[in-house]
Amino acid sequence: MKVYLNISNNIIDIRDVKENQLDIVGGKGVNLGIMISNNIQVPDGFIITAYAYKNYIEYNGILKDIEEKINKFNENDIELELEKIRENILNGEFSNNIKEEILKKYDRFSIPIHVAVRSSATAEDLPEASFAGQQETYLNVTKKEELLLSIKKCYASLWSNRSFLYRTNNNFNHLEVSIAVVVQEMVNSEVSGVLFTANPSTGSNEMIIDASYGLGEAIVSGKVNPDNYVLDSDGKEIHTKIGNKKISIVYSENGTKEIDNSNKMREERCLSKDNLKDLFSVSMNIKKLYKKPMDIEWAIKNNRVYILQARPITTIKKVKKPQKKYSDKEKKYLNNMIEHFPVHCYPLDYEIAMILQNMKFELFKEVGINLKSPIYMDNDGIIQMNKIKFNLNFKILKFPSVYRDYKNNLKNMEEGEKILNFCNIEINRVEKELYSNKCYSLSKINEYINFIIKIHKKIAYARFRYFLFPAVIVGENLEKEIKKINKSYTEYDLLSNLNYITLDVNKKIDKIVLQMAKNKVLVDDIKSGINYEYLKSHYHKESIIIKDFLKQYGWKSDYCCIPFSSTSWNEDPNRLLKILKISMSSLENESNDSNYKKYEYILKNLKANNKINKFNKLNNEISYYRLAHVRREESQYTWEKGFGLLRWLLTSISQIMSIPYEDLLYLRLNELQKVLVAEEISKKYKDIISHRKSLRSQAEITWEQLSIDAFRYDDKNVFHGVSGSLGKVRGKVCIVNNHNDFSKLEKGDILVCPYTDPEWTPLFKVAKAVVSDTGGALSHAAIVAREYGIPAVLGVGNATSNLIDGEYIVVDGDNGIIKKIMEE
Repeated sequence: MKVYLNISNNIIDIRDVKENQLDIVGGKGVNLGIMISNNIQVPDGFIITAYAYKNYIEYNGILKDIEEKINKFNENDIELELEKIRENILNGEFSNNIKEEILKKYDRFSIPIHVAVRSSATAEDLPEASFAGQQETYLNVTKKEELLLSIKKCYASLWSNRSFLYRTNNNFNHLEVSIAVVVQEMVNSEVSGVLFTANPSTGSNEMIIDASYGLGEAIVSGKVNPDNYVLDSDGKEIHTKIGNKKISIVYSENGTKEIDNSNKMREERCLSKDNLKDLFSVSMNIKKLYKKPMDIEWAIKNNRVYILQARPITTIKKVKKPQKKYSDKEKKYLNNMIEHFPVHCYPLDYEIAMILQNMKFELFKEVGINLKSPIYMDNDGIIQMNKIKFNLNFKILKFPSVYRDYKNNLKNMEEGEKILNFCNIEINRVEKELYSNKCYSLSKINEYINFIIKIHKKIAYARFRYFLFPAVIVGENLEKEIKKINKSYTEYDLLSNLNYITLDVNKKIDKIVLQMAKNKVLVDDIKSGINYEYLKSHYHKESIIIKDFLKQYGWKSDYCCIPFSSTSWNEDPNRLLKILKISMSSLENESNDSNYKKYEYILKNLKANNKINKFNKLNNEISYYRLAHVRREESQYTWEKGFGLLRWLLTSISQIMSIPYEDLLYLRLNELQKVLVAEEISKKYKDIISHRKSLRSQAEITWEQLSIDAFRYDDKNVFHGVSGSLGKVRGKVCIVNNHNDFSKLEKGDILVCPYTDPEWTPLFKVAKAVVSDTGGALSHAAIVAREYGIPAVLGVGNATSNLIDGEYIVVDGDNGIIKKIMEE
């Protein structure tokens, strides 16, 4: 039997680690030691060194076996042989002296003991390669037997398929690379997260922080959408996005458990200004220490910052602005896409969301124009864009007759309404069936998914073929006539004072508010931020009113064109309460009466300026144009209900197969269907999910870059867009990124946002003007702004990222320009 190295070489306290001991304690171990020696607060612990690993595999006779297997490896038996190596490691035993010393060190921790057991490869975090993520980490280890097994698992992870392939591709000698194990006391944190001292995507000098309540597992495992904070190089908070933070992971007698966070916790930021100041200070010290951008894991307990890990960022890639030049048509198409998809779609979202977008190209083909969507999602789950190209096919010869058919407004309305009525009936039937029987097989769920997708295709066809395309033809003709009355008028002024579902929802909300206003205690409670459960238990009469409203309009979601990663009022009624809160302070701001007068004025002048036959023809066209808009808006609510039902079905799949809901979003539709048919998720699809999940951040960056390329960037104080609603006002900026920010908007503020959809309508009664990164003259923001008589500039592209809450701007809706002015 071999003579083993003494204990001092096998185990070392973290505080005793020296900078030159990478080959002994690995990358994580060295980093922790460096930080402690520079007075950075790091949890206590010890390191089982690379010597101990080598002793372990020699003591159990595994080293010789590894050497023999490496020399005989071929492509066909690598996985099998690696599995045998891992089994041998897990089945081995520690020598008595090493085992005793490990347990002695473990007993030093304060009771109850919770430790993290982290792999620390001896080639980890070198400048020329990063082993990050190649080995394992085991958290919340509470028992001695569990500790010893976790150490063995760390050893075995050195011989995983992934680690072996990584070393092979990077030309590392398998026998020279070793592994140490860090055993570190876990912080029972109130808040925890990750931090980058530079933007890992662009390399820009700004700090990116993700944070959530409880232990860091909630963020790392993807079980919560964390808060996101961005600080500039001076530590000033320049951007904040509040995540849902639905759960916290906390300690329990058996390790950890998940607990639901209160609605108040979910909606509030989890880091205070002082917390951010402390994190900035500590992380800047770490950055100076290493002289390079750092990736840092941290935890806060009793307002004290603890650093759990720190390593260099190895993924920084500079993003150039702009990267591509697009034509005006391509920019217009991108603008439309970004308005509909303000956040990057998951693969499962994308394929169904694009049904609507792709229908227009199918109809183009039917009239002789071959044109494909320039937007596509690659196999990594990243949305890309090609140049717009088209050519003609033989059907172009039939274009004159097809054009005449498109101009048959009576037929368009009859056929379009027939399809939409059918779709409405079928979606309502499916909703009733799903909620009457909540136990379905995976094959039945697959049938429902396919049926709902067929309904969406019908909705898309009716929307473009019978309403949108014919309305474009009619609108061009009507605008020529309208401009004879007033050059500033457009076809969209004919949509003024029009009753349609979006405004009807707003009127119903106002009616609810009027009913609730009779109960002053309830009004005060809603203004104070009560949740829906509290309202149901304390205000029975009013909760019935809201329940009836949700039954009719509850499928309205935060992203109306994104199927699976949206959330509706039915799924989160608390969002509706926020809208009620806003509406309580704006009931007096009803639809602008001048819009009705403008519409009447246009009709009066058209009648006076034209012969009766021509006026009657124009009036019929106006009637169709207005009704087509009403039907288009209604179709949106129908497809949103379908999306809500698809989410219901996906949740059922998640529960039946014990797969996280978000993981399913990384599959394409055909991949999901194969999983449902097989009734299991194979290794192939698990690997696909893992691969696309690892590239999610890159996918978001690419989509953001597309939006940068799509818009103009001129003077930093001047922003160009398109006119959505006429008028010119001066006011204070209020940036509203999503529904979590709705309560920020105060009466008289200028609403600055990335996009809007019908859920945002009540904000238009509070805002003085609207500025949106996306949108055009027929977008939701434009239509509602005109209805309420407030200026709007849309399609700006960079307003939310370049304007700051509280600064003053001029919104010139007449010319589509935004200008910064000196702060009052």
